[in-house]
Formats: sequence, structure tokens, C-alpha cells
Amino acid sequence: MAYLIGSLMLGFMILTSVPTLAGSAPEVKTREIEIAHMFALDDPHHVAMLSADKFLREKTNGRLGFKIYPNGTYGNQSNSIQAVRMGTLDAFNQGVQPEFYKPIGALQGPYLFKNYEHFQKVKKSDYFKKLIGTYEAGMGVKIVGVAHFGFRHAALRKEARNAADFKGVKLRVSNFAPYPEAAVILGAIGTPLPIGDVYMAIKTGVVDGTENPLPQIYTMKFHEVTSNIILTGHMLSLNTYFVSTKLWNSLSKEDQNLVVEAHNLITRTVEQANEQQEQEYLNKFKEAGLKIITPDTKSFVDRLPLVLQKYPEWNDIYKNIRAIE
Repeated sequence: MAYLIGSLMLGFMILTSVPTLAGSAPEVKTREIEIAHMFALDDPHHVAMLSADKFLREKTNGRLGFKIYPNGTYGNQSNSIQAVRMGTLDAFNQGVQPEFYKPIGALQGPYLFKNYEHFQKVKKSDYFKKLIGTYEAGMGVKIVGVAHFGFRHAALRKEARNAADFKGVKLRVSNFAPYPEAAVILGAIGTPLPIGDVYMAIKTGVVDGTENPLPQIYTMKFHEVTSNIILTGHMLSLNTYFVSTKLWNSLSKEDQNLVVEAHNLITRTVEQANEQQEQEYLNKFKEAGLKIITPDTKSFVDRLPLVLQKYPEWNDIYKNIRAIE
């Protein structure tokens, strides 16, 4: 009898404990991918990253997501790049860095890309993928996306419709390679100046104008001290998005694909926003009374040999990319 009662009690204990075990949900381990950038909270880059974070969390039921450090809050550009290379930061984005692979500077060179459609075709090409693979090997990271953020154009106090018209024009340029080549390709006199000094330099005649993406020309108010927007489209500004090899190698193939998809969402959003903004700013310039000039770009492209003589390591990249139709 005692044996029967003991058996019944043991069975009761097992039965009553099963629902508790079965009812407890398995713990979901969340992986926060730390991603930093240098852009403001209202910039398309940050907005796109918020959307990418939402995408990751929805696709993985909260298992993967981005922890975003915006507006340089993680650290400056140099420190952030180094942190990704060391694996102490998961992800960052920045323009191409020739210090890790010298020929890659060609991607910021003048008149490499013919237009936005050409850039998109190049991105899909086997040649570009191989080029990016060589670059990421030199940098020691995994590149998961490349996006443009607009062509650079000229804002001048005088009209200019070809390279001959730029002769003698003092054009403000950024003081790091290859941006001074903007003056060479246009036929102007390059004058390096910090961006904060440009407004007064144009106003006082120290320089005759500047070259920047259209949104920057407007937000920095350079249109207030110039009269003409020359749609030279001489350089396409690019951003590369990369993650640490430490993070990449720790992810499953499925999660690697999701991280790439998330960055595809970022690059598409950024590119669409920049292309839309360009038209909006052109309308703003017109409203402000500026003349919009479409110049003879062939007269600028004809000057490419002057640039390629200075950067012979760019020749192969120019040959292959400009051959893509």
C-alpha cells in the first residue's frame, strides 16, 4: 500500500511539473550590432539605418538589430575605422580610403562615372565586385555596401560653359586627394580652403567659387555669394559600408545575408534621397535667382589625361569602368 501511495505521489509531482517546463518560452539571445556614423539625426543615412534596424529585428524576431551611434558620438572618423579593423566596433561607413589600397582612389576621381545609371550598372558588374574584394582585403574589413551621395558641381560668381571659361577661375577645393583634381579637370586654379572659410572667401573675392554637391552648396549658403550653378557633375561622392571581420566570421551564412540585405536597404534609401534632393535644390537655386548652366562636359573629360598622368595606378580602373555601358 505504501509503495502504491508513493508511486502515485511521484507521478503527480512529474505531471504537475511538466506544464511549467513546457510553458516557459525559450530565451531569445539578441545580437546588437554596433554601427557608427558621422551624420546628423535628420540625415538620410541615419534615417536609413533606423529602417535597416527595424528590418533586421522583424526578420529575426528580435534576434538581430543595430545599436546606432550617430553624429560622431562613437568617435571620429579615423578612430572609428580603426575600431572596425580591430573588431572593437562592428560597423562604420566612410568614403574610399586609398591608404589601404592606392588604386581605389580612382573611385573618387573625376568623370569616372558617366551618370547615376552608369554607376548602378558598374556596381553590379563582376569587375567592380572583384575591385571591392581587393580593397576590403587591404583594409581588413568586410564591405557590405557602396552608395553614392551625389555628383559634385560648381557654384561660381561668373558664367562658365566649358573648360576655356574656367581658365583663370580661382576655385575652392578640398585639401586632400583626389579632390584638388576638380580644378585640374575643369581647367581652373585650385585654391584649398577649409569649408568654414568658403562663404567669406567667395564674398570677398579670394576665390571665384567652389565645387560641392548641390545640397551642401545650399545648406552652406554658397548660393548667396554666387550667381551661377554649373552642372559639371565632375566627381561622384561615394560611401562604403563595412563590418569587422570579427563580426562577419561570427555570423551564420543566413545572418550574413541579412546584414547585407539591411545595408542594401540603407544604400538604396540614401541614393534615392540624394537624387531627389538634387532636383529639390535645383528648384531652390532657381527661386533664389541663380542661373543653372549645363556645360560642355566633353571639354572637361578631354582633360582626363592630365589627371591620369598624376595617378597612373588609376588607369586600369578607368579603362574597365568607363568601358561598361
